[in-house]
Amino acid sequence: ELDAGRIQAGLLKGSGHAINGSTVTAVTTSLSEWLLEGSGNSINVSGTTLPGLIYADISLKSGATFSAGALADNSWYTVDGSGSQLTVAGLITSDGPQKITIQNLGQGSAASLSRAFVIVRDAGSLFSYSNKAEDSTVQILNGGRINGGDFVGPSASTNSAGISVSGAGSALVLSGELDLGVSGESSVTVDSGGRLESAKSRLDGGKVGGFSSGSVFGADSFWLAKN
Repeated sequence: ELDAGRIQAGLLKGSGHAINGSTVTAVTTSLSEWLLEGSGNSINVSGTTLPGLIYADISLKSGATFSAGALADNSWYTVDGSGSQLTVAGLITSDGPQKITIQNLGQGSAASLSRAFVIVRDAGSLFSYSNKAEDSTVQILNGGRINGGDFVGPSASTNSAGISVSGAGSALVLSGELDLGVSGESSVTVDSGGRLESAKSRLDGGKVGGFSSGSVFGADSFWLAKN
């Protein structure tokens, strides 16, 4: 329990609760449950997070922040409220379950995604990645937004990839290529006024066993492939 306190560690394990401007600094972490409530509360990991408790809840509320060099754990992160932010300098990846939820004006960012599940729930909530999302699933609802580079996959028949953009103002905007059905099943759904944009779009990427489907339905729903 941290109340305006500070922890500095090489390896941080376990669970905690931080309020009133508490800070945690570590080289790496293996987390169970953490709740950070309020502006000024932060966890800063200079290296890579490691697997801890499966389905561990890491909650950032009301302006709390979490930053890491990379995420390679199996936790569920919730970024909730204006000023709350998850910042990953490198890759978000996991062989186990990992879910990132952005809501109520929260924000998140990473360089790349691999085998991640990202949900952006509402207007003003934003997630962005600069390079590539591979073998990942995104769900954008009720005016949320994701900005990204490439979106590709699945890279193997045992992996999955998918896009769902639903609701007026909801958007997935890719500066690069959308390439699905590479070596497994994938799907794209845009409905109820959602928007999907990419520089280029390709379904069924060409390998044996690749299969993808695309659906656009509902007034003002839109899918644009610029090239």
